[in-house]
Amino acid sequence: MLQVITGKFFRPVELYETLHRGVLYTNYQAAKDEPFELPIGRILPSTHGARLTTFTYELTEKLEAVTPDGGMEAMISTGGAELTGDLAVALSFALNITCTPDQDLTLRLIGPSPAMRLVHERPDSLIPRVFDKEIWGRQDDHDVVGAFFAKLLALDRKTYEAVVRAMRQYVLATHRVLEDLDLAYALIVMSIESLAQTFDGTKAGWSDYDEAKRTAIDRALADASLATIGAVRAAILDNEHVAVSRRFRDFVQNHVGPAFFRQEAVGKSHPPASWDLPIAVRRAYEFRSRYVHTLTQAPRELWFLGRGSETLELESGPALTMAGLARLARHVINQVIDRGQPVADEAYDYRAHLPNIIRARMAPTHWLGSPDALKTVSAQGHLEAFLDQLVNRALRTPGHQVMNLGPILGELEARFSITKGAERRHYLLVYVLWHFATPQAHHRDDWRGVLDTYDKDLTAPCAENLAVHLLVGQVPPWDLAVLESIRTRHMAAKGKARVKLGRLVEAAITLAVAEAQRVVGDEVRARALISEAVEIFPGCEALTQLEKDVAGHEVLAPIDWGPVLFPPAEGDAVETLELGGADVGDDTQIGPNGAA
Repeated sequence: MLQVITGKFFRPVELYETLHRGVLYTNYQAAKDEPFELPIGRILPSTHGARLTTFTYELTEKLEAVTPDGGMEAMISTGGAELTGDLAVALSFALNITCTPDQDLTLRLIGPSPAMRLVHERPDSLIPRVFDKEIWGRQDDHDVVGAFFAKLLALDRKTYEAVVRAMRQYVLATHRVLEDLDLAYALIVMSIESLAQTFDGTKAGWSDYDEAKRTAIDRALADASLATIGAVRAAILDNEHVAVSRRFRDFVQNHVGPAFFRQEAVGKSHPPASWDLPIAVRRAYEFRSRYVHTLTQAPRELWFLGRGSETLELESGPALTMAGLARLARHVINQVIDRGQPVADEAYDYRAHLPNIIRARMAPTHWLGSPDALKTVSAQGHLEAFLDQLVNRALRTPGHQVMNLGPILGELEARFSITKGAERRHYLLVYVLWHFATPQAHHRDDWRGVLDTYDKDLTAPCAENLAVHLLVGQVPPWDLAVLESIRTRHMAAKGKARVKLGRLVEAAITLAVAEAQRVVGDEVRARALISEAVEIFPGCEALTQLEKDVAGHEVLAPIDWGPVLFPPAEGDAVETLELGGADVGDDTQIGPNGAA
């Protein structure tokens, strides 16, 4: 958000401007009382001598007041919470201090920490400055902060977002030092790794692949041609996440500037030497990986013997202490900022990333049945929405209604002839469900003749056709093997592009296949499918009871999925079908028995 409010992504239109004021708590004492001037506002140091030093910030939030289509923008301000958080992170990072909008957190970070696990001294021995109770600023800090924010906010959006994520992760890591040293260490490594994954162009080589796997593959390809060997290796490397550690090490080495071993190393205890750094970086990544994957702790010597130093010589070579790793991370992140190219004007849809906005799919009650929706919502979307409405109606779910599709039936018929494949099938199934769910007064002339024309589409072996056959009370036109195949393919495609039938319908399909298995005498498979239906539709008491009932009988009775999933209510009479707000008398139904 800090970059958005600079206005670099705005059009030349009227702007909303909102002044946000607030307090940040810190261990930093400014050397002079002048405000820190930023491109987005200013930060005013507080009076010295308080129990906890504070900054008062003033940020001017700017947002476009005119939408891209010319209307007035509804959001005047984001509220400022994210701006405050980003400001605190950037200021903490720029000055290497503690700075948060949370007074209690700040006191905990810079105050006595008797509960600190495994470290019997204050944490300022682990990361200099960040945990010092009081830091006196330098005269040039105002210029340093101003230049840092100017460079940061001028970056192209991709680089800016990556840098802010890395800084946020780094600052979060320092906050975790008091609770879990290994987690804090891993988070600092990850702050650099996030940049390596975003910007590094390192290509994995065959030598980077796991040695045991590499040896086995090379042995299998011993008699193959060089072209085949090269093609197989390339295919494996393209599809494997290899050389992550190497990518990390190379990125760090490429972003270590001369100042790291010179000006920045002055006054540091045992700073990493250039020849030791590659080994220490590799070991830091190993410590991170072992902790992330197996919660294996880093050597305790890093915390005890490494206090006050940046490197520690362990049995297998040099290793970065918390202080050394923290300085390296800050250096690398700053290098990314310094090397970034400033961009004055850039196309970026900032509205899609504003805080306090949740984007959700519009409820079908607002578009289903509208001719305009046929231009924007897919055939699959129409089928899923209408099927869901009919199922909820059959379950008598409060507040649900079935939308009137009358205005689009003619357009659906027109689309049958100009579409094909899954798209036409989905439109046809919407058409089928409508005519089986509504009274004859709402039917199209010769609708059955229309369906006869496209019989092949409606009898294609797929889950959505099977679901509709069951719901309208028609016997599916496939044998048992095909039924099993349809169900298996559909359930195996979870998470992929396929029609979302819903848990209830999937349970109905499973019970229908279970009954088909029972009919041919395979009661073992039928019982297994009943149990699977329970897990497909967890929480359905009737299904759980069915599973218990069949377990208590040696001979399996016929499995009628209808009463189980659509239990009739007491005193059921002719229902009224609500169509888009209008009550229409209904003498038909969607459910296990089809049209009545």
